[in-house]
Amino acid sequence: MRRESQKDVVRCRSIELPGLRKSVGLADGANALHPDRLDRWRQVDHPTGTVEVLERIIAQCSVRRRVEVRGGPRDPGRRSSDVTHVHSSLVHLHEHAQACSSIVAVARLPSRTTARRAQWKSGYDRIVEGQPAAGKRAPSRVNTFPSVVFGSVGRNSPIDDNVRSTLAADVIVANAPDPVFVCDLRGKILEANAAVSQLLGLRRDEVLEQSVSRFLSPPETQEFVAAVREVVDRGVTRNLRLNPGSASGEVIPTTLNASALRDGAGHAIGVIGILRDMRELDKARAYAESLIKNAPDPVFVSDLRGKILQANDAVFALLGFRPDEVIEQSLSHIISPEETREFIAALREVVERGVTRNVRLNPRSASGEVIPTTLNASALRDPDGTVIGAIGILRDMRAYERVVRDLEESRRELREADKAKDHFLAMVSHELRTPLTAMLGWARLLRVGFQDAVRAARGLEVIERNTKLLAQLIEDLLDVSRIVTGKLRIEPRQVDPVAIVEAAIEAVQGVADAKEIELDTFLDPDAGPLLADPDRLQQVAWNLLSNAIKFSPARGRVGIRLERAGSLARMTVFDDGVGIKPELLPHIFDRFRQGERSSGGLGLGLAIVRHIVELHGGAVRAQSAGERQGATFTVELPTLNETGTVAAAAPLPGEGAARTRLTPLRGVKLLVVDDDADTRELLSMILQEAGAEVASAGSANDGLAAFERQRPDVLVSDIGMPDGDGYSLIRRVRQLEGESGTRVPAVALTAFARAEDRGEALGSGFQAHLAKPIEPSELTALIARLIV
Repeated sequence: MRRESQKDVVRCRSIELPGLRKSVGLADGANALHPDRLDRWRQVDHPTGTVEVLERIIAQCSVRRRVEVRGGPRDPGRRSSDVTHVHSSLVHLHEHAQACSSIVAVARLPSRTTARRAQWKSGYDRIVEGQPAAGKRAPSRVNTFPSVVFGSVGRNSPIDDNVRSTLAADVIVANAPDPVFVCDLRGKILEANAAVSQLLGLRRDEVLEQSVSRFLSPPETQEFVAAVREVVDRGVTRNLRLNPGSASGEVIPTTLNASALRDGAGHAIGVIGILRDMRELDKARAYAESLIKNAPDPVFVSDLRGKILQANDAVFALLGFRPDEVIEQSLSHIISPEETREFIAALREVVERGVTRNVRLNPRSASGEVIPTTLNASALRDPDGTVIGAIGILRDMRAYERVVRDLEESRRELREADKAKDHFLAMVSHELRTPLTAMLGWARLLRVGFQDAVRAARGLEVIERNTKLLAQLIEDLLDVSRIVTGKLRIEPRQVDPVAIVEAAIEAVQGVADAKEIELDTFLDPDAGPLLADPDRLQQVAWNLLSNAIKFSPARGRVGIRLERAGSLARMTVFDDGVGIKPELLPHIFDRFRQGERSSGGLGLGLAIVRHIVELHGGAVRAQSAGERQGATFTVELPTLNETGTVAAAAPLPGEGAARTRLTPLRGVKLLVVDDDADTRELLSMILQEAGAEVASAGSANDGLAAFERQRPDVLVSDIGMPDGDGYSLIRRVRQLEGESGTRVPAVALTAFARAEDRGEALGSGFQAHLAKPIEPSELTALIARLIV
């Protein structure tokens, strides 16, 4: 029978094994130390082969065999000298392979204490406990591991729990890549690995036996003590931020992971602390925060539940919230529940699949506005690669959607324009064929000959009426063509608007009488005078009256009023006819629009009216309460005042009958300023032909000098000149006049012919605006009116 196990302890020096390069992981060592594994080892009394292996290993190693035996009886089968010198013959390791793996496993566990089972020849089992050799340093080619202490490990005497706890703590401390320390419950550091010394810049002996409070500020010491109490009492792991001071005085930002160290009975005997140097991470975080803060787009960071942790100024500007109203708030408080679910689903996909998701969100701003945005969401990971949240980049889509709406509106208008053009061409064909049918039919009947003179006269009347209608249609088409190409022109002169309106009434009276329509008129004799083209102005009045009669029922009522409204002459035409649909009213003056197809016509009359009125510097508008509510058209034109100032409309370049007769300008002193020599010569010849005395200049500066030398009766100036334009010239002229108190009439003569160009010229100080090329008669007539 095997003798009862005794607990003798043998202390040995470190064993150095050259050539042991094979890596053995921590798990191998941990499993080798497991008591269940130790208990399963077989007891072999005389494993000769194992003894031979051990002898070869010892022969290659630097081993101090002197030992001391503490406790336990002396083996009765051995002499005293045998006890004090351990030889390979005294120790048996169970099995060849087991011996090798034991030595290698110990070599890879740089702890101060480890354990293996061995046996005295007499049958005593021992645990071998290792201590490093003091001052002994292994060569670079040699792996050094702790030597071994033997103690009993019989099936009924497992390793002491405190020993196992100590072994485990030593293994963790020595092998952790981060700074790790063990302290007692009062905060005294009992153990620390090399990473702690490196972090603090201290030697190991300057760290051990020191209180943690030595390296922390008082508030952080209190926080650490509270954390120790919590991990001990509640059995939890605590993470806290600490800033220990190093030997150089540097405050090092770290995070501490603290957990309790317990003995075999489960009693807390200390705390294991794992530090993480946060300097590089803090720099990276600060850099990332700087990128987010300065990003032009709204950027925010959320946790995995959608709570906003960080946001840049662009987010606050977009939403109109203060930072405290956004940070630590859930995204759900600014988006709808449905969008919240969509965002959480996108967040889950980002986390689980590592993809980037684009989501359409419509957050509500502080003012309640729903802002269309797109969200680009990607995973936010910690240094270990663990997903800890999401980064969201918002893109304000309001401008984009406006562009899309404008494009859609442009497409719609283009489609409508194409449709209107096609409809217009069909109407042109219809409107031309209708009078031609009557004309051709009656012409053929008359060619055959009528015995009835009344019928013949009726035929001639039909032909004449349809000829006039056809001529009017053609004239409207030509007017539209001139409008489109910018060639519709007017020949303004001083006119009495009352006479013009009376002529228009007379022209439509027959048609009104035929429908038994009552014409109400009110013509204010003080409404004028106007600077206008009488033919075009009569065309406006006739067109509006014709439309009113056309769209009024038989025995209806049509009225026209002409009155003075401040500096304007206002003409109003109204009827009680079919009215205008609300959807048509904004487009009533567009080309190819027609309020009522059954009434016939090309839908061009009102477009021509608007263009003629605008050429005269006026405006026209339409009003209607709806269908069968009648309609009212109002035209307002500028009048000539007592000083002769007029907001004359600019005639556009084009065709038409030229007025060859020049208005006499005998004795009138004129100054012509134009940078083009040919134009100056032409203008001088025209004005001299009219009898004026003409001085000319080729630039604004020369013109001002000529103006100062001899003040003219009228100034005629170009606008676009290289060295000072006409606007600067007229401003300087008006400054000179401000000193003398007189104002010289001025005409802007320019190729800039837009309505806004005309407005700018009149606003700068010119009394009239004429567009190039000019009609000589128009120029002389205008100058004559200005000096009246």
